[in-house]
Amino acid sequence: MLLNRLCNFYFPFVVFTLTILNLVLLSFGLNYLYMIAILIAIGTMLYRGISFKRQDIYLLFFWFVYVCFIILHIVADFSSAIHLLIGGGMYILFPFYWLCLFRCRSGFDIKKLLRATLYPVALLALLGVYQYHFDPGLFGLLSQSSSNNIRWATENDSVVYLLFFRSTSLLSSPQVYGLFIILYLFIIEDVLSDRPVFKRLLMLICFVGAAYSGNKMVYLLVLIYIG
Repeated sequence: MLLNRLCNFYFPFVVFTLTILNLVLLSFGLNYLYMIAILIAIGTMLYRGISFKRQDIYLLFFWFVYVCFIILHIVADFSSAIHLLIGGGMYILFPFYWLCLFRCRSGFDIKKLLRATLYPVALLALLGVYQYHFDPGLFGLLSQSSSNNIRWATENDSVVYLLFFRSTSLLSSPQVYGLFIILYLFIIEDVLSDRPVFKRLLMLICFVGAAYSGNKMVYLLVLIYIG
């Protein structure tokens, strides 16, 4: 029973939380903890038992092409192949993790997970608003950010940067932040259908937070949603 709860809820929630906090954790020297959590979660699910389907052959084919690509780079340049292996592995690990999660025999409930992640997402949105008006560096938590947008804003007075600054909250870029938050607006509509007042409040928070990112996709998706 405990193993089921770990696979169904706790591991996915921890992975989600560590992922959105990655930039903050980097400032404390804690590099890519979410990758460690993903590896532990995958190992636990494989131990628990996973029922893969025929469609999963596409994932295996993707892995095969990837490995062939790596081999070609090893022949050409060993050092670049190592970097490609590490970087590519980090990106490929995510879809493989979610595949394992949905195929896990323990009965993963994504709606329960999404409801639990609403509060961290609402906090991200509110931090984006705070960041724009008061503190572009968010208490120094974004010291490891490579964003020129944040660096420029932290070095100038608010009168100078407010017209051009785009909020990122705790994420890596305004594009990622805006798209991530606005997508949750649609998720809220579904998972909180039984709590209309709270649903509208969270949807408003997400829309306002996403708007501060300056991401044009935010308005396009909202227009599609309304239409």
